[in-house]
Amino acid sequence: MILCVNLNPCVDKTLYLERIKPNVIQSASAMTVTVGGKGNNVARVLKAYGREAVAMNFFGGETGQLCDRLLREDDALRTETVWTKAPTREIITLYETALQQHTDIKEPSPQILPEEREEFLRRYEALLPSTEMVSFGGSAPSASVDDLPVELLRMANARSVPFVLDTSGKPLALGLAERPFMVKPNRAEAEALFRREIRTFAETMRALEELAAKATIAVISLGETGFVAAYEGRAYAVSAPKVDTVNAVGSGDALVAGVIMGVLDKRPFEETLTLAAAAASANAASALACKIAPSNVEPLKPYAKIQLLPKPAG
Repeated sequence: MILCVNLNPCVDKTLYLERIKPNVIQSASAMTVTVGGKGNNVARVLKAYGREAVAMNFFGGETGQLCDRLLREDDALRTETVWTKAPTREIITLYETALQQHTDIKEPSPQILPEEREEFLRRYEALLPSTEMVSFGGSAPSASVDDLPVELLRMANARSVPFVLDTSGKPLALGLAERPFMVKPNRAEAEALFRREIRTFAETMRALEELAAKATIAVISLGETGFVAAYEGRAYAVSAPKVDTVNAVGSGDALVAGVIMGVLDKRPFEETLTLAAAAASANAASALACKIAPSNVEPLKPYAKIQLLPKPAG
């Protein structure tokens, strides 16, 4: 079982319209509703490939009940929910079809109570003995759980359960000190972590080397061009298959799911990277985050290009 952990999930409602016009009442041409959260996205891709994935979340209020139901009924996922007094937030995305661009409006994140935090830790610890890998993604919703990602990582390491850390800011910096199995910032997150610009190939490789010294697998995602990765003393540049991008939200999560599957299947690492790149591109071509199937991913694999780079440190 792969345990996919979210601390700050959401109801993600997307309204589609040609253009946003100020001072005018507009009707959307379509609307979609899904459950947001990086771990939930990872779980959807894993489930589509027939993997046992458990989505673990803080949920609260009517929006939280909706999220739990959608994950179970629409995504056919097993859920492990810690209920909170504060309601789960909602994110409204306005997608302008004429411009192929989106505007996200986020509600404030909920406050997590100390007893809710302790319940989350207790339930997480109980799941670890049956867990093959933990995938943690996203942010912490309130100061009371700012250190929770690091605590979850320590608990997984104590049981020798590989932990994927896909976060930013302070949790990323503190988590690296605990040596996660895999770390995957994007370029902007890596720049914030190292407090410097990462634009050139040399700058990207330097950042990758520093990450590779702290994790078994290090990845820096670079948007539609692909990503770089390091594993077992080797570094790779991965060019993503070209697709007509509909909505790139969740592509990094699809990438993570691809790596998790490749690692658990003990595939050669270049084959794992190919699967990850194809999954990321398939997601970008989909309207909904990580609502993809193998039939979307497998045809793209021949178009992923893997280049072996000079050896990084670590």
